Amino acid sequence: MDDVVEIVEPPVSGAHPFRFIRSIAGRNDALFDYDGVLVQAVYFYSILLVHKSIAESQIRQTPHGCSIHVVQEHGEDKPDTSLVKQAVEKMLTVKGIAQAHVIVTVVEGIPNTPRHTRCSVSFRYRKVREERKRINALGV
Repeated sequence: MDDVVEIVEPPVSGAHPFRFIRSIAGRNDALFDYDGVLVQAVYFYSILLVHKSIAESQIRQTPHGCSIHVVQEHGEDKPDTSLVKQAVEKMLTVKGIAQAHVIVTVVEGIPNTPRHTRCSVSFRYRKVREERKRINALGV
Protein backbone atom coordinates (compact mmCIF):
# COMPACT_ATOMS: atom_id res chain seq x y z
CA MET A 1 0.00 0.00 0.00
CA ASP A 2 1.44 3.37 -1.01
CA ASP A 3 -0.94 5.54 1.01
CA VAL A 4 0.46 7.48 3.95
CA VAL A 5 -1.81 6.40 6.82
CA GLU A 6 -1.63 7.26 10.53
CA ILE A 7 -2.85 4.40 12.73
CA VAL A 8 -3.85 4.85 16.39
CA GLU A 9 -5.04 2.46 19.07
CA PRO A 10 -8.75 2.52 20.07
CA PRO A 11 -9.64 5.10 22.72
CA VAL A 12 -10.74 2.34 25.13
CA SER A 13 -8.37 -0.61 25.38
CA GLY A 14 -10.03 -3.90 24.42
CA ALA A 15 -13.28 -2.24 23.31
CA HIS A 16 -12.59 -2.87 19.63
CA PRO A 17 -10.58 -5.67 18.00
CA PHE A 18 -9.23 -3.30 15.33
CA ARG A 19 -6.98 -0.25 15.34
CA PHE A 20 -8.28 3.13 14.18
CA ILE A 21 -7.09 5.25 11.26
CA ARG A 22 -6.51 8.80 12.41
CA SER A 23 -5.74 10.19 8.96
CA ILE A 24 -4.93 9.29 5.38
CA ALA A 25 -2.53 11.79 3.88
CA GLY A 26 -2.73 10.45 0.35
CA ARG A 27 -0.59 8.44 -1.95
CA ASN A 28 3.06 8.65 -1.07
CA ASP A 29 4.22 7.46 -4.50
CA ALA A 30 2.23 10.09 -6.42
CA LEU A 31 3.83 13.18 -4.96
CA PHE A 32 5.98 15.43 -7.11
CA ASP A 33 8.62 17.21 -5.01
CA TYR A 34 10.19 20.32 -6.55
CA ASP A 35 12.77 21.32 -3.93
CA GLY A 36 10.19 21.32 -1.16
CA VAL A 37 7.22 22.45 -3.26
CA LEU A 38 4.94 19.40 -3.22
CA VAL A 39 2.40 18.76 -5.97
CA GLN A 40 0.04 15.79 -5.80
CA ALA A 41 -0.56 13.79 -8.97
CA VAL A 42 -4.29 14.53 -8.78
CA TYR A 43 -3.57 18.06 -10.05
CA PHE A 44 -2.11 16.60 -13.24
CA TYR A 45 -4.92 14.03 -13.56
CA SER A 46 -7.62 16.68 -13.22
CA ILE A 47 -6.16 18.57 -16.19
CA LEU A 48 -5.68 15.51 -18.39
CA LEU A 49 -9.06 13.94 -17.57
CA VAL A 50 -11.04 16.72 -19.27
CA HIS A 51 -9.39 15.98 -22.63
CA LYS A 52 -11.59 13.30 -24.26
CA SER A 53 -8.85 12.66 -26.79
CA ILE A 54 -6.49 11.31 -24.10
CA ALA A 55 -6.94 7.64 -23.21
CA GLU A 56 -4.01 7.33 -20.82
CA SER A 57 -0.91 9.17 -19.73
CA GLN A 58 2.43 8.86 -18.01
CA ILE A 59 3.77 11.87 -16.14
CA ARG A 60 7.45 11.96 -15.26
CA GLN A 61 8.90 14.66 -13.06
CA THR A 62 11.81 16.65 -14.47
CA PRO A 63 13.96 19.14 -12.52
CA HIS A 64 11.82 22.14 -13.59
CA GLY A 65 8.50 20.62 -14.62
CA CYS A 66 7.49 17.35 -16.21
CA SER A 67 7.42 15.21 -19.31
CA ILE A 68 3.96 13.87 -20.17
CA HIS A 69 3.32 11.03 -22.61
CA VAL A 70 -0.32 10.78 -23.73
CA VAL A 71 -2.07 8.06 -25.73
CA GLN A 72 -4.79 9.09 -28.16
CA GLU A 73 -8.27 7.78 -27.38
CA HIS A 74 -9.54 5.48 -30.14
CA GLY A 75 -11.96 7.33 -32.43
CA GLU A 76 -11.00 10.80 -31.14
CA ASP A 77 -8.91 13.54 -32.72
CA LYS A 78 -5.22 13.79 -31.83
CA PRO A 79 -4.77 15.42 -28.39
CA ASP A 80 -3.96 19.14 -28.45
CA THR A 81 -0.57 19.00 -26.76
CA SER A 82 -0.22 22.80 -26.63
CA LEU A 83 -3.42 23.13 -24.56
CA VAL A 84 -2.27 20.41 -22.16
CA LYS A 85 1.18 22.02 -21.89
CA GLN A 86 -0.27 25.46 -21.14
CA ALA A 87 -2.69 24.12 -18.52
CA VAL A 88 -0.03 22.07 -16.70
CA GLU A 89 2.51 24.92 -16.78
CA LYS A 90 -0.11 27.29 -15.34
CA MET A 91 -0.99 24.80 -12.58
CA LEU A 92 2.69 24.32 -11.66
CA THR A 93 3.23 28.09 -11.62
CA VAL A 94 0.23 28.56 -9.32
CA LYS A 95 1.66 25.83 -7.05
CA GLY A 96 4.92 27.77 -6.79
CA ILE A 97 7.20 26.34 -9.48
CA ALA A 98 8.54 29.42 -11.28
CA GLN A 99 9.04 29.07 -15.04
CA ALA A 100 7.78 25.49 -15.15
CA HIS A 101 8.87 23.59 -18.26
CA VAL A 102 6.43 20.96 -19.59
CA ILE A 103 6.87 18.64 -22.57
CA VAL A 104 3.79 16.79 -23.89
CA THR A 105 4.24 14.00 -26.44
CA VAL A 106 1.63 11.79 -28.12
CA VAL A 107 2.79 8.15 -28.05
CA GLU A 108 1.36 4.81 -29.22
CA GLY A 109 1.30 3.25 -25.75
CA ILE A 110 2.57 3.57 -22.21
CA PRO A 111 5.06 0.82 -21.37
CA ASN A 112 5.39 -0.59 -17.89
CA THR A 113 8.65 0.93 -16.76
CA PRO A 114 10.51 0.81 -13.47
CA ARG A 115 10.23 3.85 -11.25
CA HIS A 116 12.68 6.64 -11.82
CA THR A 117 14.52 8.56 -9.12
CA ARG A 118 11.92 11.29 -9.45
CA CYS A 119 8.15 10.79 -9.40
CA SER A 120 6.55 8.96 -12.33
CA VAL A 121 2.83 8.08 -12.49
CA SER A 122 0.55 6.56 -15.12
CA PHE A 123 -3.22 6.76 -15.39
CA ARG A 124 -5.97 5.39 -17.62
CA TYR A 125 -8.85 7.82 -18.09
CA ARG A 126 -11.29 5.64 -20.04
CA LYS A 127 -12.45 3.74 -16.93
CA VAL A 128 -13.06 6.96 -15.02
CA ARG A 129 -15.11 8.41 -17.88
CA GLU A 130 -17.13 5.17 -18.22
CA GLU A 131 -17.86 5.16 -14.49
CA ARG A 132 -18.99 8.80 -14.63
CA LYS A 133 -21.38 7.97 -17.50
CA ARG A 134 -22.76 5.00 -15.55
CA ILE A 135 -23.35 7.13 -12.43
CA ASN A 136 -24.95 9.93 -14.47
CA ALA A 137 -27.28 7.41 -16.13
CA LEU A 138 -28.43 6.32 -12.66
CA GLY A 139 -29.31 9.92 -11.85
CA VAL A 140 -26.97 10.01 -8.84
